[in-house]
Amino acid sequence: MDLSRFWDPFPSLRQRLTGVAHAIEATWEGSPAPFKKDLEPLLLTPGKMLRPAFLLMAASSAKEEDLPLISRTAAAVEILHIASLIHDDILDNAPARRGIPALHRRVGIKRAVLEGDYLLSRALQLASEASDPFLLEGVNRAMENLCTSEIDQDFGRGGLFIDRERYLTRVRGKTAELFGLSLMAGAKLGGQSRDDIRLAYEAGIQFGISFQIADDILDYRGSKEKLGKPTGKDLREGIPTLPLILAREKSDWMTDLLCRKPLNILFSRTLYRRIERLGCLDETEREGRAYLDRSREMMNRLDFPDKSLFGKVVEELAGRQF
Repeated sequence: MDLSRFWDPFPSLRQRLTGVAHAIEATWEGSPAPFKKDLEPLLLTPGKMLRPAFLLMAASSAKEEDLPLISRTAAAVEILHIASLIHDDILDNAPARRGIPALHRRVGIKRAVLEGDYLLSRALQLASEASDPFLLEGVNRAMENLCTSEIDQDFGRGGLFIDRERYLTRVRGKTAELFGLSLMAGAKLGGQSRDDIRLAYEAGIQFGISFQIADDILDYRGSKEKLGKPTGKDLREGIPTLPLILAREKSDWMTDLLCRKPLNILFSRTLYRRIERLGCLDETEREGRAYLDRSREMMNRLDFPDKSLFGKVVEELAGRQF
């Protein structure tokens, strides 16, 4: 498996991520024969593997003999993430993932559901190798919050009149929870105190919210070539994100009018331009950066060898995001 070039400036972390990649490859090798060809693009051509990287950095206090177990636990988090993407794409009827046709478009919905469920079971099996009830509780909580957030978003599709609190609850479940799990699991495996484990978890939540906010912005300012999917997708599908919520907080009559059904579908491009004119994208960037800064401040309060590396990685990501 070839790792993302993103990790080239961080050779020590890249080397440790190779161990995670091997654990993911082993999962693919052990897959049922009918699944192997289907899952190959997802398991052997990974994204940036940010969640495993966060876990590895948070666990950098661990003993060298514990690294194989840590790598498998990090692989469990990544496989859980991949399984969630499969299910997300089915719910959204997404045409593509990482620049190639989404799994359900290639193999059909029934088979994609089965393969996503299989990956969930493999993630749980890998996570259970740590024989730590605290970690398993974290994995189960992450899965539950992923599901409930997706249920809330899917059942509320087309309803653009939600407030910031509900938006953040959704984001916490569908995106931030896995980052929280990654830093929490890493801190636990690295031997941190219970208070520091909780702090690492909250740092992951703060980062995850910033990460989703950056994705919200990319839906306006990104490009189809870089994203591997069309821009403007959220508004067209009736999914409210932070730029829209900020526009509505300004009590702008035109925004409120365009959010009403069925105008929000017929005039999504007009609504898109209105949000830009109100300066809500720049405001969204500032809010995302504030969450990112809080995450860094929390991690700076912990004592672990990769603290400086974590700051560099997060700042590199911030350059892409904000």
